[in-house]
Amino acid sequence: MKVLRTRIHVQGTPEQVWHVLTDFDRYQDWNPFIHRVVGEPGPGGDLIIQCREAGWRATTLHCTITDWQPGKTLGWEWRIGARWMCHGTHTFTIRPQSGAGVLFIQEHLMEGALLNLFAGQLCETCASGVRAMDHALKNRVENAIHNHALLTSWHHQTA
Repeated sequence: MKVLRTRIHVQGTPEQVWHVLTDFDRYQDWNPFIHRVVGEPGPGGDLIIQCREAGWRATTLHCTITDWQPGKTLGWEWRIGARWMCHGTHTFTIRPQSGAGVLFIQEHLMEGALLNLFAGQLCETCASGVRAMDHALKNRVENAIHNHALLTSWHHQTA
């Protein structure tokens, strides 16, 4: 089994990060790794996820949401083809930090025959995609906060 964990500090509230993370219809607007999610968000929901990884064709994952705690945790089990080929879990955790902001954590567990065949290349490609998603989510949340502050400031100046 391969384990990938990333973490990044985001200047935002748990609710702001959760909103971006669970607005599946907008993933193609900001997410360089997971570019399409079809399905309903919520506990037990079934999702079809398409990942875009550099050097690989788009990969389709069949997922079931296993953890849904608004503002805290989103998790799903996934598979590529038959379960023995490649499967795992992907968990997103939003942890408030003392002072300001949150720690956004991704944990990706993978196993199966495809992983055994292409472990090094597949894991590095996946790691690159997950890190890119971390930074894109951070930018999406922080830019939305900044743009809202500018709009509010401009509205007050013109009123």
